[in-house]
Order: sequence, then C-alpha cells, then structure tokens
Amino acid sequence: LSGWSDGHIRCFSAETGAEQWRSVAHRGAVTALQSLSSFFVTGGADGRVCVWARDTNELLTQFGEHTREVLVVATDVDRAELLYTLGADRSLLRFDLRSERLVMAHRLPRATAARLSAMTQRRHGEKELITGGADGRVLCWDDAVADKPVQGTTTAEPIAGAVSRGQPVPVRAAAVSPTGRFVALALEDGAVRVLDAASLSVVAESRGHSQPVLCLAWSPDERQVVSGGQDCCMAVHNFFLAPEAGDSGDSGGSGEASGGDGGPSLAGREGRGSA
Repeated sequence: LSGWSDGHIRCFSAETGAEQWRSVAHRGAVTALQSLSSFFVTGGADGRVCVWARDTNELLTQFGEHTREVLVVATDVDRAELLYTLGADRSLLRFDLRSERLVMAHRLPRATAARLSAMTQRRHGEKELITGGADGRVLCWDDAVADKPVQGTTTAEPIAGAVSRGQPVPVRAAAVSPTGRFVALALEDGAVRVLDAASLSVVAESRGHSQPVLCLAWSPDERQVVSGGQDCCMAVHNFFLAPEAGDSGDSGGSGEASGGDGGPSLAGREGRGSA
C-alpha cells in the first residue's frame, strides 16, 4: 500500500509487484499513511485525515482540523481506536475513531516555535508521544498537559565523551524500538541517532547517508535500524548493546559508529538504489 503525489493510493502485490488497485484519496499529495489489518489511514497536503476500510477501500470517516499538510498518522500503541496526527501547522491531535471526534490537541504558537516534523510513541509508563522538530528539538507530550511538553532535549546534545555539534540538527523521522527502550531519529545531516526512550540521553549514532535521512524503521529483534535517505540510498545500521559481564559480545559491523564508553553502538552499511 502506497501514497502518491497525485493524491492516489495504490496497492501492489508483494509477490509480483503488479498494481492491484488504485483510488483517489486527497486533493494534492498523500503525505502520510498507516496500514492496519482492518483499516488504513491517510493524511494529505490538503490537511485532511481519512480512514478507509481495508477490504472495500470505502471511506469510513474523515477529519479536517489540520490547516496545512499532515505529516504523520499513527494509532495508539495500545488502543487502535485512538488516532494521533501531526501537521505542518504545528499541531499534534488525537481523534477517537469510534465517536469520530477530536479529543485532544497540542498546538504550538506560530511566532515562537518551529514546526514539528516527526512523531512516535513510548511503549511504557504513561506512553507519551515523542516529537522531533525542524529546530532540532525532541519533545515529550502528555495528554493531561495542554500545549506544553513535559520533557525535552535537542539534537545538539552529544554522546557521552563526544564533542557537541554546536547547533541542533532538524529531525525528519522518529521510531521507538520494539521493546520500547530506545528511540531512533532520522536527522537532516545524514545521521541516525539512537536515544534512551526514558531519559532522552544519546546512546549511539551512525552516519550512512550523504544527504538528509527521510525515514527509518527498527528490525523486530531490535538489532538493526534501516534508513532511507534523500541520496537515494538505503542503509542498514547494526545496533549493539554493551555485553554483559563475562560475555565476549561480538560487535562486528562496518561504517562509522559511535557510542558512550561501554554503551550501545551503531554501525552502518549502505546499499544504493535508484530514485
């Protein structure tokens, strides 16, 4: 299932690559997409969020609260009927799909805040949302605290023992790891950075792209992060935790990697594709 700049959703066979169906979803580009077993959600450059039936492709409901393009759509980690959306209008919204209404909104003031550009969710504790911004800030949001993050850091923060970048680097995408222990960030300067999900401290970084990293995902075993970049490359970053006492801990891998003393490390391997 894929979203296209002409506003269409196109579905292709995973086995043959043949197109199975297409449907018009938005006026302008489809800018966000999430697919689940019984429905899928799209966001568009027109600011609309649409929910579709997976078996019939029928439009089930839509929301028009965003005033600019929708950047991320994601259902709650525990409750699929709760939908979070992130917009270029500096708003972070939550919808209840059962009642089909907006139930929570965080809105940043236009005059003082750069736009939010990435979103993911913690898997433990209060399961706060984590956002990344064009200003390099990484923020945590609690539903009970309106319009104000409860925790934050910036991408200028160095790995323990390393030299600071000096200036924050914009965040393009974010993803919490399968166990919920870590969050990976796709950065404008071509790096992939891993933070501790609870403290937001930097634990590892890898540089596998010559241009901005646009997207990333964790492997199910939490040992790799796969990233795609504006340089038309995909990179596989091996993620190694510090070995336990008495464990030799094979830490092979290639590429540039860094981590704190005795901490996790991230090693990148690049594969080039075509645009």
